[in-house]
Amino acid sequence: MRLSAFLSKKYNISRKYAKSLIQDKKVFADEIPIHSDIAVDENTDYTAVIPVPEISYDLSNYLIKDCGELVFFYKPAGMHTERLTPADLLCLDDIADREYPEHQLVSRLDYPVDGVVAAVKNGVERKSEQKKYLAWVKGDFPDEAAGIWDVDASKRRHVNAFLSKDGELMLFTCLDRITLEQGIYSLVEVVLEKAHRHQVRAVLAAQGYPIVGDSLYENKLK
Repeated sequence: MRLSAFLSKKYNISRKYAKSLIQDKKVFADEIPIHSDIAVDENTDYTAVIPVPEISYDLSNYLIKDCGELVFFYKPAGMHTERLTPADLLCLDDIADREYPEHQLVSRLDYPVDGVVAAVKNGVERKSEQKKYLAWVKGDFPDEAAGIWDVDASKRRHVNAFLSKDGELMLFTCLDRITLEQGIYSLVEVVLEKAHRHQVRAVLAAQGYPIVGDSLYENKLK
């Protein structure tokens, strides 16, 4: 295995970024700087110094309501809910940790999605949780639909959705429809208790109704 591939897996960063760290002399083998993308020696300890970007924000842009034990945040599109790599820019969890260190986010939204994410104070019993998503999809969605769906998230970039008795019950309601020159579009509400990465996006696409603008799953219709 090359060093860049090893660092990519160890720090959850891209291989391209790992190579740039090597070039910038920020990678060490047993505390000795490495200058090239060498083959990894399993008996050597490899570490990288990854610069963490400065975290600055205006709380008023993200805080919706503080209810004490429950706090609601707005996550804009183009922001990660949780920090995936040390080099990520500001994520919602950074704000929650700094402003409400005794609270934990109870859900996450995909990077290109905007919406509301709640944080619950540590020690508070969660009796039930329900998640609701709204999405414009391509096609004439049924007035109501339901199914027990599971996802295979073994692939890093996307997940595969399939009907399964061991999955999660998902309820779908069409709230509105519009007809444009390109065709019919439906506003769909999705309700479920437990969601997985990309689940809503993948399940809607698997039914033949990809979310508008979601090129990742639009091309994976079943």
